[in-house]
Amino acid sequence: MDNRECINCKIEMNEAWINTVAGVLILEEPIKVFKRKACGVTTYVCSSCEHVKFVAENKELFK
Repeated sequence: MDNRECINCKIEMNEAWINTVAGVLILEEPIKVFKRKACGVTTYVCSSCEHVKFVAENKELFK
């Protein structure tokens, strides 16, 4: 499980949604001709200081 503690306030962050035109926020590595890797992103926000954290849903793709 990922650490969802705010780096500023040291309290638990709440899950949030990010709206985009396509409906999904996607994390991609820099463009490579045909072998591009991509995964979804989960977003968290601190209710105290408003810090936002993005967590890759499949970080293993980027190893």
